[in-house]
Amino acid sequence: MAWFFRGYSRRSFRTSRGQPNQRLAGICFRTMFRRRLIILSVSLLLLRPQAASSPKDSSLADEQTFAWASAAIGGGTMFTTGGITGRVAISYQYGKEVFTFRTFTIRESDVSFGEARFPYPEETETDFALLYGWGSNPHSPSPAFSIGVGVVRSQHRGQQLRPPYGLEYELLKTTSLGIAFDMQAFFRPLPFFGLGFSLAGNLNPSRAFVGFLLSINLGYI
Repeated sequence: MAWFFRGYSRRSFRTSRGQPNQRLAGICFRTMFRRRLIILSVSLLLLRPQAASSPKDSSLADEQTFAWASAAIGGGTMFTTGGITGRVAISYQYGKEVFTFRTFTIRESDVSFGEARFPYPEETETDFALLYGWGSNPHSPSPAFSIGVGVVRSQHRGQQLRPPYGLEYELLKTTSLGIAFDMQAFFRPLPFFGLGFSLAGNLNPSRAFVGFLLSINLGYI
């Protein structure tokens, strides 16, 4: 601020006879003061929007965007029998918010060897769910936990068709709504490719099921 008060000395304004000219010095001093006051005011106005926008710009920088598709396979349980699980999902993350559409299925893992036979039909559970969740880091799409609502299609065995020794049962198919949950985490060996795991499940009136899966992820991650 020293420049603001620095000016001409009134002693430098003198008449031809060497006497100080107070009137001329006062006019020049007031003119100089007004000019510097205008310059200072304009500078403050120009700097003020930059200072106000700094927090906003930094918050926008934190809200990064990611989008990826994932496919996973693993094992799980329907709490009455175990099975093989599969999961396919598309996810979008903005900042820490994560939106996911997924389909998750579990199928009985009973298989036939030679003449051995197992109950038919096999039991399956499949959901189609839309989930909303949170990521732990706005700069990374992993890990993330989501919860939402899903439509569940179930295939169960009903009454036995050939008692008492037959292994064929009545086929029962139902559709219900359930609470879907999903957790996914992975690391990125390449900018567009990730390897990790998923924990998926569904709680519904028909039958709850959950699975642990190994996943491959592709996209803007």
